[in-house]
Amino acid sequence: MIDFFCIFTTTGLVLWSKTFCEIVGKPVNHLIKNVLLAERTNEKQFIEGQYVLKWSLNNDLGVVFVVVYQRVLQLPYIDDLLASVKRSFTATFEGEFPLSGLKEFDFDVQFTQILDAVEDVSSRAKKPTFSISRVSRLNNRRRESDATATDSAASEEPASSDTDSVQEEENMRPVPRYISKKSQKKESKSKAPKKPKKSKFLMDDDDVDVDSLDRSVGGESTASDVVENFNESEMDINETPATSSSSWGLGKLTGFMKRLVGETPITEEELTPVIDSLKKKLVEKNVATEIAESICENVKTKLLGKKLGGLTSVTSVVRESLEESIESILTTKSSIDILRKVQEYKQQNKTYSIVFCGVNGVGKSTSLSKVAYYFKSKGLRVLLAACDTYRSGAVEQLRVHVDRLGLDLFERGYTKDPSDVAYNALKYANDNGFDVCLIDTAGRMQNNEGLMRNLVKLVNVNKPDLILFVGEALVGNDGVDQLKEFNRALHDLSDLPEPRLVDGIVLTKFDTIDDKVGAALSMVYCTGKPIVFVGTGQKYTNLKRLNVKDVVNLLLN
Repeated sequence: MIDFFCIFTTTGLVLWSKTFCEIVGKPVNHLIKNVLLAERTNEKQFIEGQYVLKWSLNNDLGVVFVVVYQRVLQLPYIDDLLASVKRSFTATFEGEFPLSGLKEFDFDVQFTQILDAVEDVSSRAKKPTFSISRVSRLNNRRRESDATATDSAASEEPASSDTDSVQEEENMRPVPRYISKKSQKKESKSKAPKKPKKSKFLMDDDDVDVDSLDRSVGGESTASDVVENFNESEMDINETPATSSSSWGLGKLTGFMKRLVGETPITEEELTPVIDSLKKKLVEKNVATEIAESICENVKTKLLGKKLGGLTSVTSVVRESLEESIESILTTKSSIDILRKVQEYKQQNKTYSIVFCGVNGVGKSTSLSKVAYYFKSKGLRVLLAACDTYRSGAVEQLRVHVDRLGLDLFERGYTKDPSDVAYNALKYANDNGFDVCLIDTAGRMQNNEGLMRNLVKLVNVNKPDLILFVGEALVGNDGVDQLKEFNRALHDLSDLPEPRLVDGIVLTKFDTIDDKVGAALSMVYCTGKPIVFVGTGQKYTNLKRLNVKDVVNLLLN
C-alpha cells in the first residue's frame, strides 16, 4: 500500500493530494530540492529516510506526479500507477491549463479506481498458465532433438501407441513466421499441392500468442489465414509498400503545418541524435561520462512529449534546455556569499572560521593565502592557523605568506594535535578581534584513515563555519573521486548524528585547462556544493569567483 500521492505544478502549486498514512518528515520537499531543482529528474527513484519516492512529469502542462511508499515494501505496480494516473488526470483536466487562478481538482474517485485496478492486476499476475508451461516443455524437447532431426525423419509415420501425443505436439507447432505477400499470391494461384516444410519451433523471446498456436480447433491454417493475422512490419524485407508521391507530399505538408502551429510533440527519435551529440561534447570537455549521461538524460526527460511552436528547431530547444540545466547545476541552492557572511559575523563581534582540506600537492596553502589577501583587501583582519603538523616545512611555508601579506600567524610547531592547535587559534582570534581565521590542514589521501580521522576530529571539536575542499581543475574525474571519498570519510568516521561535510570547493590551476572546464561541473553535480573560488595564476590577486555563463559557453561551444 502506498502512503501518499500528490500532483503539483512545476511552479509549486499543489493541484491534488491523497494521504493514506501519516508521513514522517517532508520527503516530497526533499525530492523537490535534491532532484527536481537539482536537474536530476531522469533518475528512477529517490530514497528519503524510510520512504521511496517515484515521480512522472507532464512536460507540456508542467505538472509533476509523485507517489510515496515505505522503503521496505516491494510494490511492482508503482510505475503502472503513475502512468495511469498521469494519463487519466491529463485527459480529464487538460482543458483547464494554463491555470488562470486557484482551482479545486476533484480526482478522488478516478484515483481510487485506478489504484484498485493496478493492485488487482498486480496480485493476479503471478503464475504462468498451464498452456504456456506445456509449450515451454515441448519446445525444450524440440531443441534437444533438432540437431539430429532430418526431413525424412519428420515425414515418418509414428507408432500407433504414440499417435495421440505426437499429434498433440504437431498441433502445438507455430506457423512459419515470415511469409511475404508475394508468397501469398503465388500460393493462391497454384492448385498443385506442395511438400510441407518443417515448421520452426518457438523461441523463448518470440512474441507469439499461445492461443494462435493451437491447430487442433478449426482445422489447419492456410497461408491466407496467416497473412491476414500477420503484422505489416514483419513482411518480406525486400518488399516495401507502395506509396504515392502525392500522399507522401500531403503527409509532409500536414506534419509541417502541425509543427508550425505547435501541435506536434517532440519524439524520442528527434531527441536522441541531438542529445548524443551534446553528450559527446561534454565528455570531450572533461565532464565525467556518467555525469554527462545523467545530465543529458534529464534534458531528454524534460523535453520528451513537449510541443514546439513556430519554426523552432529541436536542436535549438535541446541546446537551450541543456544550457539552463548546466547553469542551474552550477548555481546551486547552497551558493555561498562568503564576504557577506564574514561581514555579518563582524557585526556580532565574532570570528568567521574556514577550514581548508584536500589531497597532497593541490595548492591548499597557496589558495589559503590568496583567500587571506582577498579578505585583507576588503578591510578585514585575518589570522592564519598552521594546523598542518605533519608535513615538514608546512609552518615555514605559511610564515612566508604571512610576512609578504602583513598578516598574523598562529602556530604551535609540529608536535601538537591539529584539533588542539585549531581550538587555541580560534580562541586567540576571538579574544583579539580578528574577523576571519583561516585554518590550514595537512594534505592527505582520501583513503588514509588515520589522517582522515584527525580531520574529522578537528571539524567535530572546533565546528568551523565553512569547510572548503581544494582540488585541481587539471585532474578532471580523479578530482571528482577525491571529493566523493572525502565526503564519505567525513560522514562515516564522524560520531555526530549529522556529520559535517564539505561546504564548498576551491579549484586551483583553472587557467591551465583551456576549455576543458568539465571538472567544475562534475564536482558540483556529484556533491551539490558550489565552487566558491577558482585559482587563475601564481599571484595573490589571481583568485576569481566562478563565472557560470562563461563555463556554460566553454562547455557547449
